[in-house]
Amino acid sequence: MIDNNLKVNFNFTNDDEVAITAPPISGSVDGAGYFYGSSLLYYFYYGPDLLDVIDRFTEHVSRPALPPSWALFSTWQWRDTSDETKVYDDAAGMRDEEIPCGLIWIDRPWAQGADNMPPPFEWQVSRFPNGSNMCHDLQEQGYKTGVWVAKNLYGSFSDSMNYKQLKLDTKSFLERDNCQMYKIDRGNEQSTDPLFTCQAYYEAWDDVLHGDFVTLPRTIANRAQQYVSGKWPGDNDNTYEYPSGLKSNIAAMLNLAIAGFPFWGSDTGGFPDPPGNNVTIRWAQFSSFCTIFETAGTPYNYSQNYRNIYRKYAELYTRMFPYRWTYARMAHEKGYPVTRALPLVYPDDENCYSEKFQYLYGDWILVAPVVDATFSRDVYLPEGKWYDWWDGTLYEGPATINDFPAPEDKLPLFVKAGAIIPMTDVQQTWLNSTMDPMTFRVYPEGETEFTILGDTVVYYGRETPYTDLKTTNIKCIKSEGEIQITTGEFTQSLIFEVHPGGEPLSAENNGTVLQQYGSRSEWETAEEGWYFETDNGAIAWIKTAGGDPCSVNLTIKYENFTCRADIQSFAFFDILPNPVTDHGKFVFGLTNEAEVHIDVINILGRHVIRLDEGPYTPGRHEVDFSVDNLHHGLYLVKYEAGETGGTRIMMLK
Repeated sequence: MIDNNLKVNFNFTNDDEVAITAPPISGSVDGAGYFYGSSLLYYFYYGPDLLDVIDRFTEHVSRPALPPSWALFSTWQWRDTSDETKVYDDAAGMRDEEIPCGLIWIDRPWAQGADNMPPPFEWQVSRFPNGSNMCHDLQEQGYKTGVWVAKNLYGSFSDSMNYKQLKLDTKSFLERDNCQMYKIDRGNEQSTDPLFTCQAYYEAWDDVLHGDFVTLPRTIANRAQQYVSGKWPGDNDNTYEYPSGLKSNIAAMLNLAIAGFPFWGSDTGGFPDPPGNNVTIRWAQFSSFCTIFETAGTPYNYSQNYRNIYRKYAELYTRMFPYRWTYARMAHEKGYPVTRALPLVYPDDENCYSEKFQYLYGDWILVAPVVDATFSRDVYLPEGKWYDWWDGTLYEGPATINDFPAPEDKLPLFVKAGAIIPMTDVQQTWLNSTMDPMTFRVYPEGETEFTILGDTVVYYGRETPYTDLKTTNIKCIKSEGEIQITTGEFTQSLIFEVHPGGEPLSAENNGTVLQQYGSRSEWETAEEGWYFETDNGAIAWIKTAGGDPCSVNLTIKYENFTCRADIQSFAFFDILPNPVTDHGKFVFGLTNEAEVHIDVINILGRHVIRLDEGPYTPGRHEVDFSVDNLHHGLYLVKYEAGETGGTRIMMLK
């Protein structure tokens, strides 16, 4: 970094050196307000880990401000031109369609000032006759409210009196209406450093709201991290392409995250009020794995199909709050990006440098948004084992999956083996939210752990934090035939969605054997117990009861599936039901296209019957079979996919 206002140029074209040049030295101020000094001040940050470089950089320039938890709990909604009736319609529409939403902001025109912008901070009576009451009504429904402002409310802020006037003018508005978010527009028009603008707004509002608010500026500057809650990129177009479509937003988000601005929220679908179309839905899938998910327009009015898809990802965004909040706190405390370009984590993998539209979400989740009007995309998986989020299929990297299926309702998502991902239930808003029950998606691999960072800030005028998320640690150890999961103390009931890589045989908690249930419905109604599901991958669902504070110590015994790690092999294979009477089915997943053979062998080792053969595509498959001509007893089922395979025991009765 160079700490100077000089117009410095960097040339990275030479493999051996970086050329840094600056204008001729001068003792005067140029027309743009830059002082040409006599020296440059350089800072070099050493890791060796690249995340450590960002840590040291943000420690120097300033740590990112931490948004209130309500701002990261559920989605935001707004529309370009609004009035009081439309705001109430939007609030009702999102709730009626059960689309999670926790903030509505009002764009211009809303204020009485010139060009429909404040000052004064007063509602236009013709559009918002009960503006103050409206804000309080919305808060009772679980909506925070925000307004649009602009950089040039008070000129350039070069006169400190303008700054004082801003504080005076906003004070009564904020105290009266409890408006807790502002989007600051047009910072790109100012000739002076936008740092001061961000600081002025932040400090003016902080005097009244004591940190319990959100700032979302369009233009930012280094050292402004401490004064902004996130970054909004400006007005975008309802398109995939550059310069202002979905692709450019992914690129800008990842670049800003490296530069110390980890909180990002773009206008999902574009500006002003995007239609419910293919671009908007793919954008919503991307936004569900951003830190801020905000949308213009009226998602509750989309066609039924697009409304359902939008709701699916709005719900997923809310469910991911414990995971997202943990990384938000890391970003605040260490500067670490929540959304991480692949080279940040895999700097020695040359293939990662060409993957512009994939990124890691925290440590464990790989996100690969679809960035064109197609229904598949190539996905690059770095080194390690990766599970498909949706069906549990296991892949091993480094590898490229060509034409990975991505129908319109599917965002390609992968979870790295070893992951522990905390999630909450679907909830509409932060108001009266609860982490009971909490679900942990666990993908055992060696020894891993995850520490949830809790919601600890009690803001002025409140008695408790906005959510009841507590700090605690979860640890998982996988050894041959056994998985152990331990936690810190919880009072709520816990659900563990475990991907064991084999068939679970038993489960116990703190030495007490848990009951196994034969159906999902039986398990869901029970207070404790476990259930093995094969329909969406091999998943052991385990539930523990809440109550008095206590720790969980799960032990899961399992039997290995064969050949799970090879990219050419079966991802999983099961026989349902087992024991078999006269008819059953094979359920299996393939990580790559292969010729599949499934044979039955008796206990003497003799081939009895071939039950299935043929080419199969990657993904999950079910094959029905009949064993009417076989005698009762034990058999081995031999299955092959290309050069790999294994055997399973089948009991016929």
